[in-house]
Amino acid sequence: MKKANSLRIGSFAMALLLLLNSCRKGTYSYDHFPDPLAGGDQVAEYHSAQFDSLFNPLPQHPLHYLFGKKFDHSGKVTEIICSFNDWQYPLEIIPFQLDLHVFDKGRIIYLLTLDTTGHDATDTSARIYLGWDGRPDSCVGNYRLVANRTAESQGIEKTFFTYRDHRLFSVRTDINYGGFFPSSETDTVHYDPYGNLLSFAGNSYQYDYTRKAKLQFYCDDYMGNLHEFYLLQYLGYFPEITSPENIRTAYNQSPEPPPVFTPIPVTNHQFDPEGRLIGYHVKIGTFSITWAGH
Repeated sequence: MKKANSLRIGSFAMALLLLLNSCRKGTYSYDHFPDPLAGGDQVAEYHSAQFDSLFNPLPQHPLHYLFGKKFDHSGKVTEIICSFNDWQYPLEIIPFQLDLHVFDKGRIIYLLTLDTTGHDATDTSARIYLGWDGRPDSCVGNYRLVANRTAESQGIEKTFFTYRDHRLFSVRTDINYGGFFPSSETDTVHYDPYGNLLSFAGNSYQYDYTRKAKLQFYCDDYMGNLHEFYLLQYLGYFPEITSPENIRTAYNQSPEPPPVFTPIPVTNHQFDPEGRLIGYHVKIGTFSITWAGH
């Protein structure tokens, strides 16, 4: 009897030890979600050509619309130059383009604003807080990322993320313009049975279920006040959003919720020899995708 009890106690101790080891492993490493900033298949540039003709006479002002990244020798992201899809007045794109140094310290990613020479970091525009699994829990952005984009506003935007079945489930955005008219809004992400993004915050999508791609990248929504969320998409943190399983054939930027859908066709998909999407066309123009590391 004592031997049986000893065996039970020993088995329980071994199970507890394994559990603690597994928890410790999950605590100190990002095994569940690879670091999208370090190597691998990541998007180096995602370019909308709709305003290119307006800026061709100004080669001293390269147009990073929607974003372009810089990397160190190991392939890790060190800088991102970006705009957002609600800043569509041509004269606003370059003045309000953000040049951010990407710096990680533990489970916090700092996005530091660079000065006009591209060197000294002058301000922390955003902080991304990662959970133990390496996925973003929240992001805090300052006035440079909120809608009115003026230092006088002292605006702060906090975005919180929840997950279900290893996919993003909801995005809550709390905005405070220096104490005036604070607001909070939560949007839920909907997927189809195949795991493709179906709708989010008034944006809806359609797919060709007979076609798949190795890797895709779509980030052409109307972005509203969700700049932190889309900035994290630029950085590669939500592949279930940006890289669907099937080929996207249409989208809709309607304020009406689904099933209201006025499709805008997505056509002329182009792929590289590895099966990654490198370009497509919508009514406002052509989008091109440059992949890093290859």
